[in-house]
Formats: sequence, structure tokens, C-alpha cells
Amino acid sequence: LVQIADPFDGTHKTDSFAPLIAAHFQTKWGCSAVGQCGVSSGPKYGPNLRDVAAGLGEGDAPFLRGKTKVLEGGGDPPKFGSFVDQADVSEGLTRWVGLRQNIIKRPFLATSEKFVNTHGAEVLVASAFHPSYGEKMFDMVKNATTFKACIIVRKGTEGTTSLSLSRNAEFLVGVRTGNGNEMERYHFEFGPKDVGMETVPEKEQQYEITTDTVVAKIKAYAEFGSSGDLVFDGRVKLTMAAMDVAFNFIARGDKVKAEIEPSKEDSSSEE
Repeated sequence: LVQIADPFDGTHKTDSFAPLIAAHFQTKWGCSAVGQCGVSSGPKYGPNLRDVAAGLGEGDAPFLRGKTKVLEGGGDPPKFGSFVDQADVSEGLTRWVGLRQNIIKRPFLATSEKFVNTHGAEVLVASAFHPSYGEKMFDMVKNATTFKACIIVRKGTEGTTSLSLSRNAEFLVGVRTGNGNEMERYHFEFGPKDVGMETVPEKEQQYEITTDTVVAKIKAYAEFGSSGDLVFDGRVKLTMAAMDVAFNFIARGDKVKAEIEPSKEDSSSEE
């Protein structure tokens, strides 16, 4: 079971397509996928994973109520995975939402809520946009959770677990070893040139988005292999290729891409 945790406050500049990532893990790697999400606590209020999953509909992207088991009753997983609304599983975290909207800056909560593992997922997929948070999140997985593996995406598209066409992203992948107290790590970069794509300036990937437009693109891509938006399609293909490199290491121990050293900014403290 793979848990995907986009930032809960979503994005207001660039499409997020976490449900397509979930579908890819299910079809390519034979996993089931669950997305953790909730009402935005700010400071962004564009479409988030909760909005998008609701727009995709209960048939293809059902919400799990309470402790309902993923795939209870057997059968194939839903097309875009299953989803968990924070309000359905944690009254405590939900009570914080209004206060967090007023506080605005609350990085410890915005980070830690991604690790709430309601359904016993074995792999966590999450993102860290700010410097040093990749290493901190890796340590949190290792020392404070029961996840057996993780994929932490750094320098991707803000507010998402997906990649940008403007630069290389960094992946910090971990797999528990031995008695489970340690994690073998794999740190690599992946960008447009790795899949034969040209880079696209960040501003050309940013535009006004709505839940309806994001949902329409996801449905079209899942059905036809294209959303009609070349930038969206390119980002999807780039992200899936990078996720495959990461999951190859988790499933088979393969390091397809050369490893990189942690960047200086990742090893420094952040105020």
C-alpha cells in the first residue's frame, strides 16, 4: 500500500495530478494507493488533493470513512486510488484548521500531517519544497513512523509531489534494512533531459487553475493518454519516469541513476 501525501494547502499556480501518480503505481507496480488530504489550512487555497479527488467521483476516487480497509471485500483498486479526508479520521487535527488559517506559517504541522498513516501503508510518497526539509522528512520516516520505505521529492513543483519541466528534481528514497531501525538511502536527480524533453521556463507552466480544469485534464489523460495540454502531459510523463526509478530501488534494489551527494543547502539548518 502506497500513501501519497500532497501538501494539504494545494497549489494555485500549477496543476497537481497525484491521482494519476496513484493510478500509475497501481497499474505499473501492482500496488494499492491511498491519498491523505484535508481542508486547506492556508496560505494557499487553490485546488488541493481533497478537492480533486472529490471532483473525480466516488466511483474512481472513493473516500475511506473511518478505519474502512483499503480494498475491503477484494477486487481491483479504484481507478485513481482511495482517499482519506483528515476530518474523517482525526478530530484533533481538524480542530487546528481554523487556527492554522490565522497563523499562516505552521511548517511543523504542514509537514507532520503527511505522516499520519491511517491505513497501514508501507510506502510514503511526499514532497519537501524548502531547503533541508528532505533530510528532515527522511529522518521522520525512519525514526517516528512504521513506513517500510519512502520517496521524498525535492525541488519539484510547489504544492505537489510532481516534477517541473524547468529543472532537475531531487529524490531521496529510503528502504528499511535489517531489524528495521536503519534505512538504506538512494539520492538521485531526475529532470527533463533524462527523458529527452526540453526544459520549459517555470512561468510558462503556471496559469490560473480550478478544480474543474484539473479534474478534466486528469480524466482525459487517464482515458486517452493526453489531456490536450502539452505542458501538463510532459510533466505527467516526466514524473512517472522519475517515480519508476525510485520504485525500482524500493522493489528491486536497483539504482538506475547515479547517486548524488546531499546538497549543501540540505545539510544546513533552516530558520
